[in-house]
Amino acid sequence: MPALVKKIAWAGDKNKGSVRLELGAGAYEGTTLVVHSDAGRVRVEVSGKEGADLDQFRQRLGERLRGQGIDVESVT
Repeated sequence: MPALVKKIAWAGDKNKGSVRLELGAGAYEGTTLVVHSDAGRVRVEVSGKEGADLDQFRQRLGERLRGQGIDVESVT
């Protein structure tokens, strides 16, 4: 896990929360994901280094989350 996720931070209560992950390996090394959950709906913000195909990553991430039955509001 330490090779995959370089940094992690989270906060929240029983109704809403946020987590920030910085990827530490692979094609998206250095990419940051911020995931917000509020009343069961999820928003994901992805930012990363130049040259990484973040649009494709965002699309795949949204599809995979929805495939798991997660109510995804947006992946930006």
